[in-house]
Amino acid sequence: MLSATRARSLLYRVTTTGVLISYSMPTFVLGGLLLFLVFYQFSKVGSLWFQPGYYPFTASPITWLGRMILPWITLATVQVAVYSRLTRGSLLDALGEDYIRPRAPKDCRNGG
Repeated sequence: MLSATRARSLLYRVTTTGVLISYSMPTFVLGGLLLFLVFYQFSKVGSLWFQPGYYPFTASPITWLGRMILPWITLATVQVAVYSRLTRGSLLDALGEDYIRPRAPKDCRNGG
């Protein structure tokens, strides 16, 4: 919503670029990047939260949850990109309607 209300600003350009990159990137590439950037970096430090391989939910729900975070983030990133583009487009359409008036200057609001 911020990128729609502040069109042509630096924030608009950064968010639009990020959304287009995440929307156009295949999920297997994004998953590979997350594996390298998150899993590999955390495993070098010694974090045991992100572990490779499948672990059954019935054995340990907490361990299963830790191993499912990266796939969830990978799939959710694409969906967030889709919905943010739709929201931005709808908001730009609504802001362009006749019933939306721009805010009056500060000195004109109180009659002087």
